Formats: sequence, structure tokens, C-alpha cells
Amino acid sequence: MPSHRPEHGDYLRQHPPWDKEGKTTTIYRDDVCFSLVLKSSKGQKGSRFYDSFAVNSSSGSSSSVVEIVVVGAVVIVVVVVVVVVVVVVVVVVVVVVVVVAVVVVVVVIVEKITAAAAVVVLVVAVVVVVVVVVVVVVVVVVVVVVVIVVVVEIVVVVIVVVVVMAIVVVVVMAIVVVVMAIVVVVVVMVVVVVVVMVVVAMVVVVVVVIVVAVVVVVVVVVVVVVVVVVV
Repeated sequence: MPSHRPEHGDYLRQHPPWDKEGKTTTIYRDDVCFSLVLKSSKGQKGSRFYDSFAVNSSSGSSSSVVEIVVVGAVVIVVVVVVVVVVVVVVVVVVVVVVVVAVVVVVVVIVEKITAAAAVVVLVVAVVVVVVVVVVVVVVVVVVVVVVIVVVVEIVVVVIVVVVVMAIVVVVVMAIVVVVMAIVVVVVVMVVVVVVVMVVVAMVVVVVVVIVVAVVVVVVVVVVVVVVVVVV
């Protein structure tokens, strides 16, 4: 059984290994051995079969898998960065609104009461601001930690799946060509599902943060209005 180690896809076209129909030849490409049954004494079908099997399937499928995983990872990183920026902006806005509201309330109350009571009001105002800031910081830290944990878990799952798929490809590559296409499809599905999960999780986080911020701002504004009107 003749053997060939082509460094380029044109090797077999220039040196066809078949001379009789039904003969079997062994082709080495990328250190993987392929045993092919030749279909034509003229070599035309055999040449096309080698092209589609060794060149397109072997190199194209593996590069496609890598590109898919890279694109998915980039999308996940971009989504996480955008979510973190949005959360930080919302938190800053809430803190500014709370501080301004507290200052307004303190000024209004201090103008109407004695000096001793004004000191108490100032102390209470400082405590309120500190508590609000601490709570907001804790919420932000918790959200960021949860996001990081979720993303890390998802990335680990993706890496494991891709490694397993790569092993499967190496094992079954020399047996069935169709399996490589199936592996690519499976990897695409996994990456798409992971990206969708991350995007949905990030959207939920942003919505929750915005809703909480709106509620806090509304409550603060109502309190300020009530204090100003009553005092």
C-alpha cells in the first residue's frame, strides 16, 4: 500500500497514487493518517475526494472552531464591560441625588430650628449619606462579583466543551469526515447559547440596578418635597 506525505494540496494532483479502481492508498496530512479507497482509475474522483477531505475539512473546520470561540469570548467581554460602566454611572447618579437631597433638607430644617437641634440634624444627615454610600458600594460590589463568577463559570464551561470537542475531532477525524462538520455546528450552538446567557444575565442586572436607582431617587425627591412643604 503506497504512502505519501504531501506538504501541499497539489502533491497528489501532480503524483496521483492510484492506478487501478478500488485500490487503497494512505495519505498523511498534519500527522494524521487517512486511508482512502480510490474511486477512479483516472484519478479525477479521487483527487476531488482528497481535496474535500484533507484540505477543506481538516484545516478549515479547526480554524472555524477557533474563530467562533474567539468571537464569542470578545462578545462576552464587551457585554460585561458595558454593563459595569452602566452600573457605575447609575450608582454615581443615585449618590449625587441623595447627597443633594440631604443637603437641601438640612438647609431647610436648620433655618427653622435652634443651634442645638441644627447640630443633631447635621449629624443625622451625615449618617444618612454614609449609610447610603455604603449600601450602594456593597450592592455594586455584590453585582460585580456575581457577574464575574457567572462569566468565569460560563467561560470554563466553554473551554471544557471546546477541549472535549477538539479531542473528539482528533479521535474521529480519520474515520468520518461528517463528524467534523457536526462538531463545528455543536461548537457554534454552545458559543451562541453561552453568549445569549451572558447577555440576558447582564440585561437583567442592568434592569434591576436601574429600577432600584429610580425607586431611590423617587423616594428621595418625595421626602425632600414633603420636608420643604411641612417645614
